Amino acid sequence: MTRTYLKPRLEEIEIPMENPFAHCALGRGQYAQILTDVVNVYAHSGCVLALEGQWGTGKTTFVRMWRQYLANLNYHTLYFNAWETDYTADPLIAMLAELKEIGGDTENFNKVVATSGRVLLAVGKGLLKKFTGIHADEVADSVTDGMEEIGQDFLKEYAGQKASFRKFKQKLQEFVADKATEHPIVFFIDELDRCNPAYAVKVLERVKHLFDIPNIIFVLAVNKQQLGCAIQGYFGSSQMDADEYLRRFIDIEYTLPEPDMEKFCKMLYDKYEFGQFFHNNKRLEYFGNRNETGVFTETASRILQHLRLNLREVDKIFAHTRLALASFDTNTYLLPDVFFLLSLWKVSDATFYEKLRNHKLSVQDLLSEFENRFSDIMEKRSDIYDPVRYVALDYTLVTLLNCYNTTDQGLCKEGDLVDYDEDSKPRLQLPLNSKYISKTELANLLSDSRRREHCRYGLSYIFKRIDLLSPLRIN
Repeated sequence: MTRTYLKPRLEEIEIPMENPFAHCALGRGQYAQILTDVVNVYAHSGCVLALEGQWGTGKTTFVRMWRQYLANLNYHTLYFNAWETDYTADPLIAMLAELKEIGGDTENFNKVVATSGRVLLAVGKGLLKKFTGIHADEVADSVTDGMEEIGQDFLKEYAGQKASFRKFKQKLQEFVADKATEHPIVFFIDELDRCNPAYAVKVLERVKHLFDIPNIIFVLAVNKQQLGCAIQGYFGSSQMDADEYLRRFIDIEYTLPEPDMEKFCKMLYDKYEFGQFFHNNKRLEYFGNRNETGVFTETASRILQHLRLNLREVDKIFAHTRLALASFDTNTYLLPDVFFLLSLWKVSDATFYEKLRNHKLSVQDLLSEFENRFSDIMEKRSDIYDPVRYVALDYTLVTLLNCYNTTDQGLCKEGDLVDYDEDSKPRLQLPLNSKYISKTELANLLSDSRRREHCRYGLSYIFKRIDLLSPLRIN
């Protein structure tokens, strides 16, 4: 018997060398070309470009793809993960270690390292050797007089300090010019917003004051809001204007457009192999006419486009949803839209989910909460009587309300939501109020939903599976 394995998270995307954006589900290849043009515009002056985005929006993946894209065009590129090196006394050491990766003339690089000694504060010979592979005794005579004394000389004489800075920048500029004969060097700095505040500020200072030379472009992949908080923490004031401070260091800001959530959801549907569940032959025998796949994917993309969660959060939601599905038998009825919605709340809003699971809300409370959370969608309601998919959110709402009000024995917890007049027309029995649906239409919707088989069972069997309290049925 072949065993099925589920993924706990989305695997790191493979980046083909010849076509770096081949597996990009977000269609971001076009932005790499635009940014490459920006890099070329500022090549001769050098600049610092901030690639801005919230955590979990795919900045690092985009940087990896763009870096390979540039490499294919014969650009020298460097990648510096600031978070992995924030234990060092000065980021200049780690940055020089990355610069060495370009290769080429060792003598010129040694000169850069030698002059860097005079702008480093209290850096021992061993640390320099660890990161750059060059011992202080192997570089120019200016360093061999004793690294331990350099820090004191640096502090004693301001004039000497300025000379040291100029000398370092001169040697660095010569080294970079030798490498950037055709294209500028592109130096990516990632995870800066995750560093301790002092280190993050030091990186910015080193970039702006020491690496502000022609032919080198720095790309900072950052969450500006979080980086701003780090800066305020460093200076000890939440009132500090962090944006204004960052403008001193950043020349250009570029925000990656929001991803196409529909494409991303379809990619996750494939990666987590939802088709193994929905297209199981035995399941199709029972529910093949219900278009479970269409209801699930369209509900997911519609809701996630509205909520604007970051990609990492969406990934977690799909991963948990797929795991929970594994506890359903092939002949167990599923409400794909309601199931996804509850799974989403389980992962992204545990407090609200617990209120639902423990029935702490009234039906009216749930109705109001639902409409508040999805007000933009509810204001633009589509035809609820879609004969194929039944994916309109108001139909999901009434299904949720009916099931929430139903016990395991098929009884109504708060009484019938609707009854019928002498002409057999449905009318609300509970005094439910909707912001977007008239009482007559709401009664019709609830009645139509109630007559269907799926509203006979309540939600406890779904909660049980979302909470992973049922055995997983994996071959």
